[in-house]
Amino acid sequence: MSLIIGTKLGRYEIRAKIGEGGMGEVYRARDTKLNRDVAVKVLPPAFSADADRLRRFEQEAQAASALNHSNILAVFDFGEHDGAPYVVAELLEGETLRERMFAGALPSRTAAGYACQIAAGLSAAHLRGIVHRDLKPENIFLTQQGGLKILDFGLAKLIAPPTGSEAQTDIPTRQVNTGAGATVGTVGYMSPEQVRAERVDHRSDIFSFGVVLYEMLAGKSAFRSGSAIETLNAILKDDPAELSVLNPNVPPGLERVVRRCLEKKPERRFQSASDLAFALEELSGTTRSAPALATVPDRKFKREHLAWLLAGVFFVAMSVLALWYFRQSPADPKMTSFLVYPPDRSTFNSYDLPYPVAVAPDGRQLAMVVNEAGRTRIWIRRLESLDATPLENTDGAQNPFWSPDGRFIAFFAGGKLKKIAATGGVPVVICEAPSVGNSGTWSGSDVILFTQNIGAEGIQRVSAAGGQVSQVTRPDAAQQEIYHFWPEFLPDGHHFIFFAGAKKREDSNLYIGSLDSDQKQLLTAATSRAIYSPPGFLLYLREGALLAQPFDLQTLRLTGEPAMIADHVGNFSSTGNSYFSVSRNGEVLAFQVPGRPSRLVWLNRNGAETGSIGEPNSYSIPRLSPDGQKLAVNVIDRKDGTTDIWICDLSRNSFARFTFESGMENGSAWSPDGRRIAYSHDISGPPSLFEKTVGGAEGQPLIPSQEGPQLPLDWSPDGQFLLYRDYSAKTKSDLYILPMVGERKPIPFANTPFNETNARFSPDGRWIAYSSSESGKTEVYARRFPGDGERFQISTAGGNHPRWRSDGRELFYLSSDPDQTMMSVLVSAGETFTSGTPTALFKIENRNGLDFDAAGDGQRFILNTRAGAPSAPLTVITGWAANLKR
Repeated sequence: MSLIIGTKLGRYEIRAKIGEGGMGEVYRARDTKLNRDVAVKVLPPAFSADADRLRRFEQEAQAASALNHSNILAVFDFGEHDGAPYVVAELLEGETLRERMFAGALPSRTAAGYACQIAAGLSAAHLRGIVHRDLKPENIFLTQQGGLKILDFGLAKLIAPPTGSEAQTDIPTRQVNTGAGATVGTVGYMSPEQVRAERVDHRSDIFSFGVVLYEMLAGKSAFRSGSAIETLNAILKDDPAELSVLNPNVPPGLERVVRRCLEKKPERRFQSASDLAFALEELSGTTRSAPALATVPDRKFKREHLAWLLAGVFFVAMSVLALWYFRQSPADPKMTSFLVYPPDRSTFNSYDLPYPVAVAPDGRQLAMVVNEAGRTRIWIRRLESLDATPLENTDGAQNPFWSPDGRFIAFFAGGKLKKIAATGGVPVVICEAPSVGNSGTWSGSDVILFTQNIGAEGIQRVSAAGGQVSQVTRPDAAQQEIYHFWPEFLPDGHHFIFFAGAKKREDSNLYIGSLDSDQKQLLTAATSRAIYSPPGFLLYLREGALLAQPFDLQTLRLTGEPAMIADHVGNFSSTGNSYFSVSRNGEVLAFQVPGRPSRLVWLNRNGAETGSIGEPNSYSIPRLSPDGQKLAVNVIDRKDGTTDIWICDLSRNSFARFTFESGMENGSAWSPDGRRIAYSHDISGPPSLFEKTVGGAEGQPLIPSQEGPQLPLDWSPDGQFLLYRDYSAKTKSDLYILPMVGERKPIPFANTPFNETNARFSPDGRWIAYSSSESGKTEVYARRFPGDGERFQISTAGGNHPRWRSDGRELFYLSSDPDQTMMSVLVSAGETFTSGTPTALFKIENRNGLDFDAAGDGQRFILNTRAGAPSAPLTVITGWAANLKR
């Protein structure tokens, strides 16, 4: 039923009905709080009674609200009125691309201009892990101001099959049964993989884009036949008519772009919308040069130009730009950027403490930390080359840094600080360095400063040739400092910058230290490490923005105002980490956006994928509710790198945000009744324990963190105790029990010099399974609770992440081999404990398993995997310093 004019939906007052369709009615409304006109799409109550339709409507709202780009319809709000959900979006004036094309083909220049804007919008969405699935002229809006907006992200899963027969140009998004399965899309604009009901990714949108661009240039559909079935067959088997025959005015280069978009096999198309946008820009004669850099308060630069800064060149275009950079005149201050993707079937290793890239001092090479199916190594990529090569003998490497002459790369692996020739060879051990939170820097006089144990022991010094290790700095307890981290030498080789993390994040600072003195000089308050770059800038992060601020090497002080180089740069503010690197000559900068896209999938006991949850996103730590009906999972905001917890209703595959506070909310431990969740939050210092009622208001603190990050692991079956991990410099990662009734005084459970973590109560609460490094490698153990410390080793060849079956008779864990095998072991956990021989269920292999949880019956597993998720590239920028100086 239509809404009456004047009806109020919260703060939105209905003014007029402006449209309707298969998914509801659209109204012009007034936002009485912000005094602006908006569009409100309302799903009819009869439709909202359909749980599947309601889920899809919510999906559209959530997908669209996650996007913020000038070529994508902005979604402001989502609510419900009289049982009918609604979405509030910006109000557009203009016409759809379909309406513009009623008169026939568009001029080539006009079509190319629209295509550039569509590609830019798709690129922004794909970087967020969101695929449109229903790109067509009806979903592209041309504003009266000359702009273009992509509408209805997620709508391909929303509209029900139509009834009756329509002209093909009017056939809406519909479900198409294809025998092997079912998919959704608009007949005539679907990709071949959609027609076959196969899994689709961002390249499906690129095929649909090609169909739209073909129609703009030809004035007719690329694949339209007499019926829907014939059209689908044409998509699978036929090539459209030559554009040059239908429209001789189409430039050959533009026709080649269309042809590549319409390749039947996804791997033959453009591999990203960024590549597509670049190809279109080259045809239209636009440049990749960046405008003058804005100062921090100028948010307009961030909104309007950042997407182009992040868009870059992949494949041949990268080589062209790199070669141009090395041959250009020093007087040419153009700033260019391009993307570097990880090798096939791999990802860049970056989350929490590791960072993914170190730029060589001369700016001609990148040392990249790459994860291949659980195997982490350093790969070397020369900027003028299209290929990267692995640096052998660097397995397990983290946080590499270069020697000043570029001949060697130092890295941390296996509890040691090592160095290896950049050309390859056998690594040399410099000194012991337990691999928990390492960072390092190398001076021109061959002095190395490094940290270990998350900097809790301060900064240490060693010769690059090896030898005695000495202390340089120690955290000042009187200043509430808990670690010194991320040392970076200044050009004189004696002074260095370092990050001093405090219990309260806002009290953290950057300092200048010296090899000749134990005194430190306050530089500035900060939440990020900093790197000096010629010709005189200090680079650091603030709220996800990479800033460059003038720095005087004589006075060792910051001067002038900071300028923004890039936005949405990866960081982990709890430790001051940030995912960027700059060459010592200041010519080349490389960084990664926050988060690493992954997928949540269901696997059976044979390892076969039986379903997926939600869309690809930056997930971590999935945790099933006790009844198995919901899933709590961390989601990283790829704008600023902060983490929130979301809850998925598995019956509807619908996500809702659980935490809303600023900072990092992390981990999930469900109460036995499923009504509360314990999690960690860094709002008042190192991440500490909080709890919150599902559907409630703000979370409440449980106990403060002392030295390092706390993480909740499990709740006892009777609800009396919370099992959590804490950290200290002396005993590293430990397990504690927090009583949830009475006096909340933590009880040590496993408190040794080794790392204990990833613990779970048995279903009857008598035993705790956990992982420990006490034997020299991580193994799974079971220990009585409460008890006298009696424990039993369960895994025999390395293991982690133990999970109980709901009847307590079987344990699952991940092996420590590179392929991360899912292991099963039968146990008897009553008054006494016995276990059988572990058996392998399946290898995760190239799925790059991050974390998992087991269903109560032990027949299904939720795996967080990067397999099938879009790769998160590095962005490389050249010429930024000259542009900034100008």
